[in-house]
This record gives sequence, structure tokens and C-alpha cells, in this order.
Amino acid sequence: MAAAADPEKPDPLFGVSVTTFDGWLADLWELYGDGRTLAGPMERTLAMVRGFEEADLSVLSASDGAVLMAARCVGEAAGLPAFESALDAARSGQLSEASDGTCAPYATLIPAEKELLRAMARCRDALNELGFVEPGEALSLLPAALPTESLQSVLVEGLPPLSHQQQRFFEACPQFRVTLREATGADGVVPPSDGVDVRFAFPSGCYARPRLLADLVDQLRGEGLVVFACKDPRETYQTLAPAFVRDGVTCAMRARIPFADTDFGRVFFALRRLIGDEEPQRADLTDILYSPLLGLSQSQVQKLDARLRGDRLVDLCAECALLRAENEVFSYLEDIASDPEATVLIGALEDRVRTMPGVSEAYRREQLGALALVRETCQVACRMQLDMDAAACVLSSATVDASRQASVPDGTEAPSVLICDVATAATLGARSCATLVLCDMDNAHRPVVDRDDATTALLEKLGIMPVDDALSYARRQFRALEAVPQRHLILERCLFDADAEPTYPAMVVEELVDCYREDPSATDDIDNPYLLPLCLQKGLIERGEELLYENAAVTHAAQPLLARIARPDAGEVSQARRSLVVLPRPSREGAAPEPPRLSASQIESYLACPYLWFAQRRLRVEPLDEGFGPLQMGDFAHHVLERFYRTFQEQTGASKVTPAHLAEARAIMSTVLDEQAALQFSLKPADNRLVPRSHIEQREVEELKRHLMSFLDFEAQLLPTFQPAHFEFKVGASGEVDYAGVKLVGVIDRIDIDDAGRAVIIDYKGSVSYDYELTGKDRAVPAKVQTLIYAQVIRRTLGLDVVGALYLGYGKKPKLAGAYDARMLEAVHLPNMRHERCQYTPVEGGSFNDLLDQTEERAAYAVRALLSGEVPQAPSGPGACAWCPVSACTAREA
Repeated sequence: MAAAADPEKPDPLFGVSVTTFDGWLADLWELYGDGRTLAGPMERTLAMVRGFEEADLSVLSASDGAVLMAARCVGEAAGLPAFESALDAARSGQLSEASDGTCAPYATLIPAEKELLRAMARCRDALNELGFVEPGEALSLLPAALPTESLQSVLVEGLPPLSHQQQRFFEACPQFRVTLREATGADGVVPPSDGVDVRFAFPSGCYARPRLLADLVDQLRGEGLVVFACKDPRETYQTLAPAFVRDGVTCAMRARIPFADTDFGRVFFALRRLIGDEEPQRADLTDILYSPLLGLSQSQVQKLDARLRGDRLVDLCAECALLRAENEVFSYLEDIASDPEATVLIGALEDRVRTMPGVSEAYRREQLGALALVRETCQVACRMQLDMDAAACVLSSATVDASRQASVPDGTEAPSVLICDVATAATLGARSCATLVLCDMDNAHRPVVDRDDATTALLEKLGIMPVDDALSYARRQFRALEAVPQRHLILERCLFDADAEPTYPAMVVEELVDCYREDPSATDDIDNPYLLPLCLQKGLIERGEELLYENAAVTHAAQPLLARIARPDAGEVSQARRSLVVLPRPSREGAAPEPPRLSASQIESYLACPYLWFAQRRLRVEPLDEGFGPLQMGDFAHHVLERFYRTFQEQTGASKVTPAHLAEARAIMSTVLDEQAALQFSLKPADNRLVPRSHIEQREVEELKRHLMSFLDFEAQLLPTFQPAHFEFKVGASGEVDYAGVKLVGVIDRIDIDDAGRAVIIDYKGSVSYDYELTGKDRAVPAKVQTLIYAQVIRRTLGLDVVGALYLGYGKKPKLAGAYDARMLEAVHLPNMRHERCQYTPVEGGSFNDLLDQTEERAAYAVRALLSGEVPQAPSGPGACAWCPVSACTAREA
């Protein structure tokens, strides 16, 4: 907008002031106001925090989101009579009184809305106490303070629809000769002016997009400045700028980023969580350690990170105390994140940032901007006697300037490429660039949705309706964007999103396309992947994602060859390394090498998929973090069940839990569960301890304990003629055991024996699936062979007649699976089992031993292949891939 002293003078531009409406209001208030300072978003939000604290809320939650929403409402409605009357009613406690009719407008307000008004009233009072005034209130007060004689001529140019406060101000101030020219375009999208050609660019997906944009620059930068208007300018800049510099193109970015996305902002909020959360997360401390602000070396950070991740019981408070003692910057950061009066320390951090080695000047400016923002916010918070929680609420929605420029070496020329957001591009001015590329022009990135929240509903009840809508705003903005380029307007949209689902154009793009169609109501002319009529497909730009390397390289420049690496054969270990397929056990000097040793679970894993065995057992691809999952729960359950039965047999003299012993068994199990749970905290991470660190994890442990307790009812019905005789039986403990051509090692969870010397092998599982059954609809041989292998070993070493090899699931509903001799065991003694898939009926003259021999022959074939270095990606079924750590395996089944 512009204000002129006298438009009738010979030189009408003499004395003209061009400013924003907010700047003009600030000048008027400084001249004619009551001495208070205009409040900005920061002061308003902090006062809103105080308002929530003082409003005696019982329904409304004082969350950061509620505070920010209420602060926005105050800014939009302050000074309007209906809103001010509602605040007065809230102050006097009259919102609930409607008997005399004077408060009838408030009778429809729900309790949460009444509390919201009380909080907003306290916000306004807090601002007044500290000498601040809302701009909306200033607009309502200025008409009475302004001189009555004729003042400036005012031209309001290019603004969106005036707010209610602005409208009332101009209506009350006839002394201003106002000419209003609102921004055009709200009535609909029109084609750009003559001389600007419209083109469309369609990368197949996000991986093709950077190279497509780089190609556009290569083609068009000779005509003048190329502007990219993106949803996320920073991400686009970080992707494209290095390639542009290599190609000799200077690239600039104008953007503001959330405070939380700066390095200092990330550390600030991580420290806030670390200090204030009931259950602080190790990841937050790790994020802090990796920040360049602390100045730790890579090796220091990795050692600390490994210690944090490898021990679930690490004392974060103790770790913070060590850091505080050893790293001065950490102690400064900790104080700043917890106390608004500690801003004096920000100066030391600013000095640290200015002298940090190995960082760009743009990085320094970004961090210094973030530090300055915290200083300013905390100073206002201290004036309002608020704590750091209030300041953090403001900072959670604050932004920092992140503008930067990537120049070619020794380059002094102006940028050839500018990357910014759409709002910035719309303010560049008419014909300010040669080419404008509007990126992300799909309806997901550019939605047109009217705001509909608690504050809009409240204002509507007070009779304050919105002055604008989302569609009109989008149309006006697009009209402004159309005026920016001199030559080319290019609209870019990925044809498919990250989930490979087709995308659809933004609403303004649809309206633009309709301008070029004979019949916008028809569909046949846009029935194509681009949703464009034939006339707009001229000059269309496409790029697919199939050229992975070319897309990733971005630049057209030749890439330097760093090394040639032969493609390894993923299905075979090289001849030179085959002796290491199974690591040899240490032997005495001069003694013959010991033969390979394998466990039953290793053989089972190889049979499931050789590549699974190689990754999981040989390479031991494991996460860095100490776990809390099936492995730890399984070890806990195994130890509980072993200790329970040993204690039960010692204390009761009975060998087996029966219905008659259930009461005693439950008492013993309860004691064992509590003792075993307490023992976990004295174990080491290598012991697969089960240590919960949160309420959710504690509930999981309690649920596991309930499952083990209820398992006793199932145990009382299981194999009543057998008695548990061996627990955690170590195979090979008293002598080497041969199986399938190797020495076998392992532990058998439990062996039950009856009076006739028949034995059943039992392996505990958290749950059992169809894979644990002897046969299935898609297979004729067992997928799980661990108990069958152990059965053969026990048959040989203990001389027992094994008649069953079972998997016992102790989960929510105990189940059985595996294989058993249908002639020797009764189905009724094996509850919760799909007997038709687990029964083994030997041929005449045969026995259960035949199944054990067949399994060993199959295992021997697999062992020979394993020792030969054969590790192909060959899953035997979908279950083999379920727990495989190789997620990128080409043979992984869906």
C-alpha cells in the first residue's frame, strides 16, 4: 500500500511512502497511540500461555496446540465489538447467565468455548499489564485519536480481502482518502498473459524429479533467471545445489525453516524431552551427541552411542552428568533448555558457532538466527514471569531464516536459479524471472481446505464470519504466480506418490487446464496419464525412474570412476573362504583341527533358506540396540518354566502337574515369576535379559507372566502318563554327539518319559504356527526340524524310545504342534493340536524312528551343501522370510 501527502502536486510521487499495512499501522500508532507497544505473535502466544494458566480450566486442555490456536484467534478478532463484549462477559462471569436476555448470544457456547474465552480474556489482560496492545485493538482505538481534518491519500494495493478490523478502521476514518485495489483472481483461474507459454513436467516419481529439474535448468538458464517454487525449498536446494555448482550454475534459496529443524533447535527440544519426560529416550541423548555444536569427535560419539544403545538400563541422568562435567557446551545447552533466565549463556554459544571449524557460513547464520530467536523469546517470557515451557510453546511454531547461496568457485555473478516456496514466489513481482517452475502441483501437496477448528466455530457463534476462503486464496495466489515469468510457466507433478499410487492435479491446475478445453464437462479429452488435453501436451516433459544411477547423479557432467568392484555371487561362498563357513573351534597347538559343530536350530535355519542361515547365523546381522522382544521374552519364559518344574518337583514330591496339584503349582509359579523378573535387572545385556523401561513394556511383561500362569491349566492336561525328566538338557555335554556328518551341540528344553521308557521331546515357543506342524497343504516334509533332530540324538545317547517331537506354545492360548507316533500317544492327551497334520503313522513294520532317519538324511544333504559354501537365496516357504534380516533379498516372498 502507498500513502501520499498530496496527489495534486506536479510531481505526484514526491512524498509517497510505500509500506505494508502492518508497517503503516505501526507508524500511526507511534504518532497517535496511547504509548503501549504493538504485540506480535511471540508476545501474544506467551500471554496466551499465561491466560491458560490463570483461567481455572476444567474442560479445556492447555496443550501447545490449544494455546497456538487460541492466540491466532485473539489476533484475528481483537478489537471487534462482538469479541470484546464476549471477553468482558468472560471477565465478569456472565457467559453462563442468559435469563435477562442480555447474555443470550452466549447461551449456545459449550463449556470448552467458555473456558477458551476466559483464557483469551486473561491473555489480553496480561498484554495490557505489560504495556502491549493487540493490533486489532489499536485499529479500534485509533479513529478516536486521529485528527479529524483530511489526512493522507491511501492506496491499498494487492491485499487480500480486508479483515473485519481493517474494514471497520477505514469506515471510521473518512479523513483518509482510501482507494482499495484488492488482489485479483478470486473469481477463477485464467491463462497467463500473452508471451508466456504453459508447459507441464511429469517425473514418474520422486527419484526422477531432481534430474528432471536439473535438465530444465540446463535447457532454460540461458534465457534468464529460473525460479523453482517448491513445497520444501530446503530439501530441493540440498538435492540440486551441489549438482548445479559442478555444472557452473550459481543457485540461491530463500526459505524459512522451523526452529526445530535447525541443529540448535533439535538439540534444544531433545534436551527438553530428556529433562522433562517421565521416560526419557536414549535416542534424544544420541541426537544431542551427534550435533556439531558439542564438538565431539566421531569416535567419541560412536563409543557413547554404542554404550547407550547396547544397555537398556543405562542411567541417562548419570550419562548427562558425565557430559556436563566433560563438555562445557553441553552444560550451557542444558541450562538454556531448562531456564529462560539462562539466556546470558547464549553469548558463549554464539562465540562457539562463529569459530566452529568445518561448517559453512550459511550454517553459522542459521544457528545464530536460532540462538537469537531463543534469546528474544526467553526475555519476553521472563517479563511475563513464565517458565521455559511457555517459551518452548512459542519456539515449537517459530521459524528461522535459512536462505543461502551456492556459488561456483570464484563466481561473482548473480544466481541463475532461485529456489523458494510458493508464497515467496508470488511476491517476486511481475515479469521478474524468465522461467517459473511450480513444483509439487498435486492435490496432496496443494490442498484447498477451509480452516475448521474450535476457534472458527467460536467466532461464528459470536457472529464473526471468515472474510476469505481457501479456494479464493489459492486462485489469487496462482494469478500472482502467473504474472511472475516472462517466458515460461512450467507446472511439475510426480505421476506417482511414494506408495506408487497415482497423483491428481491441484485444483488451480484443473481450472487452468479447463481454460484450454472446449468442453470442461467432458472427460474423453483428458483420459490420459497426464489428465491434459492434446493442446497442452505439446512440449510436455517426462522422466522415468528406471535410470537409477543417472537420476541419482543429477548432473550431466561425467562422473569420475573411483573403483571397479566385481559383482559378488550372492549364492556361494568363494573357494578361498569356504573353510570359514563354520568357524573352527580353538584347538591345542599341534592338535588336529576339530570337526565343525552345528546346532539343531542352525540346521533348521539352513533348511528354511541357506541365505537366511548365512545372514542370521554366520554373519550375525543383528541390531545395535539391546532388544526387548521375542528373543528376550523367550529366554525369560524358558528360565521360568525350567525353574518352576525343578522347584515344583522338589517341594511337592510330584513329578508332573496334575489337576490335583494346580493350587500348589500356581503358588510356586507366582513366586518363580516374581523372582525371575527381579533377577533380570542384575543380568548383563549379553544374557538376553528382559528389562522393561516404559509402562507399555511393563504391561507386556505382566501379560507374559499371566500367560505363563495360565499355562499351568494346559500343562495339567498334557501327556498325563509322562513325567518331565530332563530340563535344559545340554546335547554333547558329556561327550560328542554325531549327527548328519557333524558334531551337534544345543539345549533341549524338556524331555518327558513314561514308565515304559518312551520319551517325548518338547521345545517351548512363544507361539506356534502351521510351519511347526509335520505336514501342510503346500509341503510334505516338516519345515521345523529342531525337535526331530533332538529326538534322534536322545534316541542314540539315552537309549530312549522317542515317540513324539513337539513344540509347545505358551502364549495367550497354549497350543501344540510337531510330530508324534499316532500308535503310541492318544490324541486326547495332546490338547489344542491339529492332529491330522501332526500324526505320524508308520508303514507296517516301521516306527517313529523312520521319520527321524528321514530327517537326518535330509539334514545331512543340507550340511554337505552348507560346508561346501552354498548359500543361495532359496526360501522354502513364506515363513522362512518372516524373520530374515535381509530385507532387500530378491527371493523374498510376499
